[in-house]
Amino acid sequence: MTNKLQEAGISWLILGSQTKPYRPPRIEWVKEIVEACDKAGIPVFLKDNLEPLLRGHTLLELEGLIKTTKGQDGRYTWRVRQELPKGGEDARGNLKGNSQRIRLYS
Repeated sequence: MTNKLQEAGISWLILGSQTKPYRPPRIEWVKEIVEACDKAGIPVFLKDNLEPLLRGHTLLELEGLIKTTKGQDGRYTWRVRQELPKGGEDARGNLKGNSQRIRLYS
């Protein structure tokens, strides 16, 4: 999958769940796509609507899908991984590169 992402010229991947009705992808699919993007050096933005899919899993199972932060009280919180492309905007602030929509349903 890594080669296909690179060959397609994808410079940024946004991944989320279908809404209305809510139909999340399988977590295995999300992990596979994120790992392929990591290997290809492609930034990944996971939409907030994936959070329900991730609840109930251990932090180890969610490695690569979330970012954790430690608060002043010593407690950890997590959010879905949301990376932005570096230097991928034109003069008007629009993102450059190919735009493709891939639908994954469980």
